[in-house]
Amino acid sequence: MKNVTTILIVDDDEASSYLIKDTLQELAITDKVKTVYNGKQALDYLEATLGTTQADESEQGTTLILLDLNMPVMNGFEFLDEFTANYESILNKVSICILTSSVSSKDISRAGRYSIAGFITKPLTVDNLLPILEKER
Repeated sequence: MKNVTTILIVDDDEASSYLIKDTLQELAITDKVKTVYNGKQALDYLEATLGTTQADESEQGTTLILLDLNMPVMNGFEFLDEFTANYESILNKVSICILTSSVSSKDISRAGRYSIAGFITKPLTVDNLLPILEKER
């Protein structure tokens, strides 16, 4: 993947987040992994770290977001709507992969309307994340 410097896990399930972190350690992509528990916290984090203006390409790499769909406060689709509408200037600094327990064809179809790196059904494994990382290179 394009110089991933940060991975943002957006998932309200602490057990899932723990397992995701364990899988990410196997891949040794980055040691900068942050967890938030809903889409609102994810937007706040992105605002604080990336701002709303495009950063110099040499300053930082890509943030990979592993986004759950079903969360309180702001779910994954609400996050995607808000992010794509209001953070256009930093879209090139972020890759989003939906990581969910949902196998609903409606969710898969709806996810296809967004510019995302992939759609993975939990649990996250090295085997199901590697193709997405390779595709992003």
